[in-house]
Amino acid sequence: MRSRLYWSLVAGYVALLFALQPRLGFWVDAFKQRWGADTLDVTTAVVAAVGGLAVAALLVRAWQSATRLERGTLLLAGGLYAFGVAELEIPQERLHYLEYGLLSGLICFGLQEHGSRSWWRAALMATAITSALGLLDEKLQGWLWERRYFDWRDVGLNARAAILGVMVAVPSCNAWRRR
Repeated sequence: MRSRLYWSLVAGYVALLFALQPRLGFWVDAFKQRWGADTLDVTTAVVAAVGGLAVAALLVRAWQSATRLERGTLLLAGGLYAFGVAELEIPQERLHYLEYGLLSGLICFGLQEHGSRSWWRAALMATAITSALGLLDEKLQGWLWERRYFDWRDVGLNARAAILGVMVAVPSCNAWRRR
């Protein structure tokens, strides 16, 4: 039952991501019109920073139980996240890292904990599933939703976020198990 509830929550998160997509462009435009593009830039940077700090706070608890390799992986993931968020020119694209990184981490954790898969298999499957969902998200934008369009760059962002999510989930899960 616990596994069914977990996967229901993950499915609900995916449904929420997809349900918000049709209106997102309108919300971003309304935000920029009301408060300006600079405020959007600052707001998405703050949201990305808060997301990064939330993950860092969770990882502090696992740090002592982590191996050197796991710590290195976590530091690398944090550095790649910071670089990836900083290099984006379109502010709202920063949210891809949070949306799909979290999804990938949740799927990876679920596969490891509820599917009794090895960590590397769970990581590969989570990355593939999350990347496929990111591609589907972009395809739906191109087919169905007004003012949204398919963008290969966003597909790549979703895949990078999936990899970063796994880079955080695997060492964290392993360290937490040892606690």
